[in-house]
Amino acid sequence: MVELGDVRSTRRSFIGKSAGTLAAVSGAGGVLAACGSPAAQKGAATQAANNGTVQVVNILPPQLGYAAEYIADMDGFFKKEGLTVKVATARGSAPAIQAILSGTALLSWVGWLESVIDIANQGAPIQSVAFTGRRSTLAIVSDKTKKPLAKPQDLVGNRIGIPSEGGTSETTLDLLLASNGIDPKKVPRQVTGFTPGTFELIKKGRIAGLVIGASQEQQFRESQPDSTFLNTADYVTDGLNYITSQKGLQSSRDQIEAYMRALKGAMLQILEDKKNGYPDTLKKLRSKYDFDELKKDSVAKAYLDFNVGSWVIDGQDKLLTTDPEKWKATYEAAVKVKAAKPGVDVTKNVASGIVS
Repeated sequence: MVELGDVRSTRRSFIGKSAGTLAAVSGAGGVLAACGSPAAQKGAATQAANNGTVQVVNILPPQLGYAAEYIADMDGFFKKEGLTVKVATARGSAPAIQAILSGTALLSWVGWLESVIDIANQGAPIQSVAFTGRRSTLAIVSDKTKKPLAKPQDLVGNRIGIPSEGGTSETTLDLLLASNGIDPKKVPRQVTGFTPGTFELIKKGRIAGLVIGASQEQQFRESQPDSTFLNTADYVTDGLNYITSQKGLQSSRDQIEAYMRALKGAMLQILEDKKNGYPDTLKKLRSKYDFDELKKDSVAKAYLDFNVGSWVIDGQDKLLTTDPEKWKATYEAAVKVKAAKPGVDVTKNVASGIVS
């Protein structure tokens, strides 16, 4: 798997101002060059797929969330399927989806929520081809010694830190509140960071809590022992999926199915390795990558446990399969908080039979 680009990002919440750019960077993290505009590369991904090359655009920099993709590459699962996988990283979901629609990339790994909102509001002709994570990936961290936020009702009147206005983190917060009959306007927000260091804002009383990735919980527990967590997955239907364009699905279905077979093989290998604490998985990943969550076993294992658990939360037999009903539930919740236009049948944008 060839990494074409890595930039700082999380999910849609951290979209940069240069949203249309796929930025290429060195292994040390310095920006080198742009990969080119979608207009200049229109249709390139479909043409490449016909030759066994699959162009993927990610919305996150290298991290353990992509463990299965890394193992599929390192252990030859992609090669076995006759695929060469190239990866670029976009500055958030919006440019990633645009890359899919323009034909710059064949596949992208984004959230259900971002996907259904784009389908409903923009009429985006995208297709969900595989569900990876099957639960909301966020949490709200607070200080258990000062003002613990243990349930949605505890958020009322308390200021919550979010990465940016109007992104997935804020929409997820709105969904959490709405699902409990709470007017989102009763919970003020402030744009903050999302690292353990930002916890100081909670200790100083400037905010009561902040939205983080649920896979970060162990990092917070170890660096901030007073932290406690409210997981959005307990109240919000969301997850992660691979998407392609309708044109991409029609012209490159065989390559997409091959990619998913390889990915499923890597996932099953990691699931088997989980029984022993992921020794083989971590050894392989550390031989090539050095991102933060790999440095400590306790953090790395907790991170993998969250993500691997998300793969099989509906049972191992559902691994990577799509679920139109969960997709629909995500959309209907977005409609209730006015994040998505009503009256759209988003289940038409869910492909079936890609993964067996």
